Amino acid sequence: MTFRSKLGAAVVAVALAAATLAASAQGQTFNPDNSAVTGVAAFPTLDYEGTTWVCDIGTAEGNTGQDSSSIPDVALTFEQNCSLAGILDVEIFCEGDTSLIAQNATANTATIELNQGFRCDIVSDLCTISIEGPQTTQSGNLQLQGEDPTNPNADPKLDANVDMLATRNAQGSELCGPESGTLNFTAQYDVTPTNVSIDP
Repeated sequence: MTFRSKLGAAVVAVALAAATLAASAQGQTFNPDNSAVTGVAAFPTLDYEGTTWVCDIGTAEGNTGQDSSSIPDVALTFEQNCSLAGILDVEIFCEGDTSLIAQNATANTATIELNQGFRCDIVSDLCTISIEGPQTTQSGNLQLQGEDPTNPNADPKLDANVDMLATRNAQGSELCGPESGTLNFTAQYDVTPTNVSIDP
């Protein structure tokens, strides 16, 4: 009974957070409409309770809709020479999608949500760290900078600083961190097309 009570409370909390986020995003839209959007980041970083993995390249790819307040199909990849402290090689496998929710057009902020079916595994000889959706993350953890839809030479960048719940496999080394905790993801993506914007 205790487990069910806690689970029920957690479901209610997630639902309330999602409702609050949806309300705050009303009227904010991603532009241009009906377009493929791609981001490429150098040295995206994943930090799980003080244990840090860095990859050479990270990508994010999704599609805007018509007058859409979200980009609901963003796929993430982490590629080329991922390592722990620059020494221990790791592989990062991701499947499923995330959603970017437009939040504040004035501050150019958005929020990432992990969709149902999303999963990333950070696999090394020491352990496996896993992140699974659905998850609603902290509000405003993405910021679009340098955007100017009227300037063909604009160089928009999307800064990500996202906290997610993660777990370590029970058989893995404690050097990787506790069996459950917070994983922080940071990256700066170069975004195309260059006229991407968040508008009221």
